[in-house]
Amino acid sequence: MSKAITLESKTDYFRYLLHEVKEIGDFRFGIPDVTVMEKLGATPQSWSRYRPKLVQYCQYNNLIKEEKRDGVTIETINITMEYDKKRKMWYGKRNPLRLKDDSISSYRPMTSEELEEYDILWFAEDDFMYTHHTK
Repeated sequence: MSKAITLESKTDYFRYLLHEVKEIGDFRFGIPDVTVMEKLGATPQSWSRYRPKLVQYCQYNNLIKEEKRDGVTIETINITMEYDKKRKMWYGKRNPLRLKDDSISSYRPMTSEELEEYDILWFAEDDFMYTHHTK
């Protein structure tokens, strides 16, 4: 039996490709839509269904990966992606990683000491590096 292809599985794999597999391209400067389609294993027909869903997901959600380490929930990936329909390009930026602070029942940005403690190399960007993209 094969695994069902869902929007969640596509977004998880997209996040993995952006962070772990550098061959997809540098999202800070733009990744062609056709490259994203190919790397996600979509056909042009299936991509016409999945792209709008992925675009909508990325409009309202960051691509985040959480892990539990030493009983603490931390983000190890937090990327904002936007699709430029006119240029048919995907653009992204890294956001500050957060840690779930049980004392305030919310997330707070991780300090540089915490990033080092959890052995995470991460550089957040204030804004998109490619400034000519459009939302």
